[in-house]
Amino acid sequence: MADNLRISGAGDESVLEFGRDHSEKLQQLSRSVLSTLYMLVRSAKMYDPDNAVFERPLISLQDTLNLIISREGRFDLVGIKSSFYVNNMLVKVELNAVENIRYLLEEMRAKDVGGFTLAKPVQIAELKNFVWIFAKDTTDLPDEEGLARRKLLAIKISRWSKLREKLEKEKLDDAEKVGLLGDTDALVRGGAIPPAEGLQLAARHAGAREHHVLEAAIDLATIREDFLSGRLGPAYAAWVRKTFGPHARALGFRPKPVEDDEVKLARPKLAEFVALRGEDPQLVSEARVLAEAWLARPGSIAPEMVAPVLMTAGRFGGRDLHQALRQKLDRTEDTEIRDWLLGGMAGTRMPELLDQNAALATSGRLNPKEIGKLLTGSKYREQEPPLDSTIGRARTLSGIDRSWDTLVALMPRGGLSRFFTLVSHSCSSDERAEAERVFSPRVKSILGGPRRFALSLERMDLCIAERSRDVPELERFFPAATPRAATGG
Repeated sequence: MADNLRISGAGDESVLEFGRDHSEKLQQLSRSVLSTLYMLVRSAKMYDPDNAVFERPLISLQDTLNLIISREGRFDLVGIKSSFYVNNMLVKVELNAVENIRYLLEEMRAKDVGGFTLAKPVQIAELKNFVWIFAKDTTDLPDEEGLARRKLLAIKISRWSKLREKLEKEKLDDAEKVGLLGDTDALVRGGAIPPAEGLQLAARHAGAREHHVLEAAIDLATIREDFLSGRLGPAYAAWVRKTFGPHARALGFRPKPVEDDEVKLARPKLAEFVALRGEDPQLVSEARVLAEAWLARPGSIAPEMVAPVLMTAGRFGGRDLHQALRQKLDRTEDTEIRDWLLGGMAGTRMPELLDQNAALATSGRLNPKEIGKLLTGSKYREQEPPLDSTIGRARTLSGIDRSWDTLVALMPRGGLSRFFTLVSHSCSSDERAEAERVFSPRVKSILGGPRRFALSLERMDLCIAERSRDVPELERFFPAATPRAATGG
């Protein structure tokens, strides 16, 4: 790869300077290669690559690759940002193939594969070894010669982590920064690079003014609470306050009289992140004041800030605020306001208030959508309360177990599977055992239940494996405080 592509070779050429004269034939063949690779990688998530289903696409891929090599003398594939290049030519795809390209890029980068090169014809067996990299049961990451037990001879892999290092040194525009942060996030989640590298890159963009860049940095900086037991929890919160806190406190929860759109767009996610994950006392106090003002005068907060304010206030507030939210809920029929109130109530970490939420969900006062919101959070946000904490999941699951027959009567048959998100967001063997106890006898009565429950358990198992992998790295990144030596007098 280093001999053929500027992206991986040594020298002074910029990794972003790709391009060659348009070749319609090469475009056609390259699109065929990407389409077949997408099909093979996706199939590898469902079937063993030795399965007969791979035979025809592997033959098709071999024929296309060898034809390109006979015409061009080589085949060099590399993914840059959201596109692929073949022999330094941007491969142009139809609009309906964009999602397939994005999926293929994400899967390759999760395995630290930035591309590959061929200088001579390739055989079917070697292409199959390449596909094995993406198989559902493959946990190892390849080196430039593939997997340890399935070495590649003609194919040479380009490591995405090395490409990413070169991209970091370039002067990137905002769109490129978002791509770099997002790709790094995928690499961290896939185990290709340690969390420390992701946190360090996120910290460099914590003061970004452009909201897309800032949001991508926050996503990269977000560590599951399940990975932060013991001293890691306070250490991570302190890091969030130190790294993102100055920017967040400068913006606050309350919009200023004169500010541009970028500030308005950056505020909700930044303020919520530092308040909830950094436990920043200034922002928590501000959220409580604003929440009480909003309960008295709903127009006192900008609409985009209501959810972050109520979720923060609900998380750190006590019984009095929870009761005030509940009373407001009883007095209003406005669906948007009710949704905000339920989000604030779901944010609590107090066991007795979580139990009250479960009781409200089965009281007949909420519609099915609102029941789902209170017990499992929004369908459109990852790790929203009560799914984001062990105590939230445990008390909610216990309430569902106690009131299952009532929930069956209140929820549509297909809607019951939404409660499996309590399983898919869990991350311990104890939670797995409890989930099986609660749901295993009931899954057959739920529309699509057996399959969805199995998928939820599989996602939990992946989280458990990721936690065992990442926690030692996080312990190194957040070293234990060294006790001061006692001094005599």
